[in-house]
This record gives sequence, structure tokens and C-alpha cells, in this order.
Amino acid sequence: MSVIGDIYEGGGAKPVSWERKGQTIEGEIVGIRSKQLTKFGTEIPDHWDDGSPKYTPILTVQTPGNDGDEDDDGKRDVYLRSNAFSAFGKALREAFKRKPEDEDIVGCTIKLQFYEEEKSGKGAPRKLFRCRITPKQAASTAWEEPTKTVGGRPPEEEPPF
Repeated sequence: MSVIGDIYEGGGAKPVSWERKGQTIEGEIVGIRSKQLTKFGTEIPDHWDDGSPKYTPILTVQTPGNDGDEDDDGKRDVYLRSNAFSAFGKALREAFKRKPEDEDIVGCTIKLQFYEEEKSGKGAPRKLFRCRITPKQAASTAWEEPTKTVGGRPPEEEPPF
């Protein structure tokens, strides 16, 4: 999405904050964009050593819940940082035989879970994630109805399903 698109559509959705082990978000990916990272604990834009900006991908996921708020549309922004980024990348490689484009991701179903913590050298424990992506075509559970003819004429009675 573009900056103008973000403004027109209202900016983003409620961000997911990963507060407890076992927390899972599941739903359809309805958008993907990126945002420049800031230096930890500040609002200063972060850059790589070569001067290029650091970005983080953000998925907007349509979830069934709305946290009890009647104005909540159930959309959640998932910031793919650290291990969530790695888990998402692994799930992409498992779900797609070839490298997908952003538009291939929109419409897929995602399940992302914060399942464990491990020690890190930065004080706070590192959150570990697992992820599964179901591509659009595989997400459909519909099947084609069989042709309703028997020997060139309609059957007299449909079998029950």
C-alpha cells in the first residue's frame, strides 16, 4: 500500500502485542506494507551502516475477534521483527515453490504463534514464533458440483450429502 493509501484507508490496524506464550493470531492476510524502524527506545529513524533505511514488514490480518469493542473491525497489524520475521520467511518457503510477490500473499491465511522464550544477550528474553501460511488456492474448501446428468439425462433423485 502507498502512503496515500494508508491515509485514505485510515492508517493501519490495531497492532498485535505479544504478551504471553501461546498467544496466536490467525486469519486472512488483507494487506502488507513496510515501515522504517526507529532506534530502540527512540523515535529516531534507524539506518544500516551504508546509510540505507531499515524497514520492517507489517501484515494486516483479518481476525474473527474484536476484543469486545463494537467499533473494532478485527483487523490486526503484525510487525514481523526478529524471530517472527524468520518464522514467516520459513513458512513462505514451505507454502510457495517459487518466490511470491506481495499480491500473492494478500488473501492467504496465516497462523502465527508466540510459543517460547529463550535467553538473549540484551536482557529481555527473545520471543520465539512458529508460523503457517496457507496459499489462497489451497485455502478454499469448496469443491465443484458434479454434473447432474446420468447417461445424458437428469437423475431422478439426488443422493443426500
